[in-house]
Amino acid sequence: MIKEGEDYIDGHGERLETRLIEHKQKKARYLQKAAALEREVARLLEQVKHLPEDSTESE
Repeated sequence: MIKEGEDYIDGHGERLETRLIEHKQKKARYLQKAAALEREVARLLEQVKHLPEDSTESE
């Protein structure tokens, strides 16, 4: 009975470790995508800064 309990606990620990690894990988991919998006937004904002103002627009 003790062996069965130990096996169960070890199996549970292994599943937790696997999920933690998956979590870290997904978080890293998310952060990479978020950083790329942030760079793209910054690039687009820089482009907008350099556009000539349209003096025919009325406010």
